[in-house]
Formats: sequence, structure tokens, C-alpha cells
Amino acid sequence: MMSLIIALMMPNTITWEPAFVDELEFILADIMKRRMSGETKDRIITYLRASTVPVYRRDLRIRLAQQKLYREWIRLNQGPENPVASKAWGIIRRRWGKDVLRGGYRLVDFRGFSLEDRENYQRNVVKPVQGPEKVYLDPGPYNVSENVVNILASEPAVNEALKASDRLFQDGIFSNVVVITSPSLLVGRLGRLSNSVEPGFNLEHDGQDYRHLRRLIPPEEREFAPMIGVADGSSLHLALAGSRLGMGAGTVDLGIEKNGLSVRSVEEIYQYHRLGWKNIVPEAIELMRKRAGETGSYFRYVRAIEHIEQGSASTPASESLDRELEWLKGESKPQG
Repeated sequence: MMSLIIALMMPNTITWEPAFVDELEFILADIMKRRMSGETKDRIITYLRASTVPVYRRDLRIRLAQQKLYREWIRLNQGPENPVASKAWGIIRRRWGKDVLRGGYRLVDFRGFSLEDRENYQRNVVKPVQGPEKVYLDPGPYNVSENVVNILASEPAVNEALKASDRLFQDGIFSNVVVITSPSLLVGRLGRLSNSVEPGFNLEHDGQDYRHLRRLIPPEEREFAPMIGVADGSSLHLALAGSRLGMGAGTVDLGIEKNGLSVRSVEEIYQYHRLGWKNIVPEAIELMRKRAGETGSYFRYVRAIEHIEQGSASTPASESLDRELEWLKGESKPQG
């Protein structure tokens, strides 16, 4: 079987790594449409990498429905008050599908969470994981300068990313999860050529290359929030994400770097390769400690204090979300 990294470097090739079956529906439809219409420039060959490890659809629907962006999108389209209702999912799905075909999306996005949102998330979404029972520590308001880390994941590694995100949330840390559906579109040559962000969304003072990747990890998060990449395979394409973004807050990439244990359970294999949530959580905390510049305290960065002292009208937590909400309100309603 061809390596993803080899496929990523091949000309005229697009790579796809669906995690959820819902993603596959959009991907296959796009492939067929392009074949029929002849829109195959730079993507004559399709490399589709799939896995038999189950990733549960409930996680997709319930976690997207918690996001402030999608709740606002439902409201703008006169959807039901309950964001997990079937009709609400139909509204979410149309917008989410566009991000799937751009190369990735935020599966967990804590931006804009109120105290009520945090309590509901802890009560209704967070799954208990194996290990000592945790006492929930409320993270407080979302602020990239204090309590935020991002996890990039693809394919079944999304399961471990979600478990790590839940555990970190209980520890008082917001851990957003970004799912990579196409390394080619997100960090490869097609990402450099693509203008996949629609007109009207202003990436002020930002580079034109890899625009969707830069939207998923906005400037304030690149500067303040550490990032961890997790892949059920080589992690080299995740390392590309960090280099494309010019991360200022530190990165760690976890992937398969040695021979496997094919006769073991998935959990044992992931622990052997250090891909499990029990490996992701300490890596995240260590990155935050390094970012803070002191052992034992991974909150309160100096740059955050400078930001407040300069009298900024908005905190580093709100800038990218405010931009996207304004963009959302200016869009026409989806048809059909």
C-alpha cells in the first residue's frame, strides 16, 4: 500500500483521510462530480486512505452542535432551538460539508463558551475515561493566552483526540480538536494553490497560501496556543501543518515511527506507539508548561498581560470567532 507521504508528494494527486462515514459521502460525491465535469486539474489521481477502526457518528453530531458558530448558523436559518435535533443536523451538515471538502474542520471548538455552555458540555458531552476519577475544574472563560491547546487528528486517531480533549477539559484546559480530511488540501500543494475560503471572509494581514489551514488555526491561537498532531500513521504531514502556520507556541507530532503489533488490541497498539489519549494529555500539559516558561504553572503568559495593558478592545480569545460570526451573518441562506 502506498504511503500517504508518498501520495502527498506525487503530482496531480489528491489525498483523502476520512474519519467519519459522513465525510466519505461528501468526498465520494465530489470525486464523481469532478470526474463527470472534467474538473480534475491537479487532482487526476485520488488516494483515499480508510480504516476499519470505528469512529462513532454520535461524536460528530453532538460535538458540532455545541459550537457557537453552528448554533448561530441554525438560528439564522430558523432552525429548532435544540441544536442536536434532526432538522438542526440538516442545517449544520450543509455548512460542515464545505469544510470537509476544503481539507478539514473543527470538531471541537470551545470559542465563545459561556459558563452555562461549559457546564452543559461537562454534563452532556464529556465521556468518562479509564483512570482515577476526576473532579471537574472549570477552565473559566476561553482565552488562548491561558487555557487553550489545539489537537490536529486524522482518521481513527480522532477517537484518542476526543478522549484527550475530554480529560483536559476536566483538568481546566480547553482542547479544540481539528480533523484533517485531506492533507493535500490542508498542507500540501493543493492547499497552497487553493482559494477555498469564500470571498467575504477577511484574513487580515495573513498569508494567501494555506488559507483554510490558517482559518482553522487563527493568528491568536498560532501565537499563544500549543498544538499537538496525532496520526494513525506517519506524522510528517502533521509536521507540515506546524511549519506552514509558523507556530509560535510550540508543537508536538505523534505518529507511528516503529514496527507495529498487529496481534494486539487497538488500545494496546496505540499505547505502544504513544498515540493514545494517555500520551496526548501529558504532552499537552508539558507544552503549556514550556510555553509559560516555568515548571508547574501552565497558565498566565506574559504576552497576555501585555495584551491587556495595551488596552485591547477584545481579548485574544474572541477575535477570530467575532470575524467568523460577522462573516456568517453576511452570508445568504443555503438553498434546498
